[in-house]
Amino acid sequence: MLRILRERLVQRANALAPHCEGICGLGGCGKTQLVVEFAYQYRQWYKAVIWLRGGTEAEIRESLREAAATLRIGDLDVNPDSDDVLRVLTNWFRSN
Repeated sequence: MLRILRERLVQRANALAPHCEGICGLGGCGKTQLVVEFAYQYRQWYKAVIWLRGGTEAEIRESLREAAATLRIGDLDVNPDSDDVLRVLTNWFRSN
């Protein structure tokens, strides 16, 4: 599974837009363990691992704002409901 995930990310590495993968499944099926192991095994290839809560749109937006703050990019006082956070992170992904 780790190899397949890595291949999917590498195949899209040259795309113009940043690429991400989502992992979903029932509670307790090993999603967190899979991602933690992936991050550990391939840590030399990435500058950051960004963990987002995805229960609601509000949680996603707040997670994005927290990621921007943690990475120290953009205006930390930006409204989490605005698209500015997404724009700032998208620009960061493109350059990193």
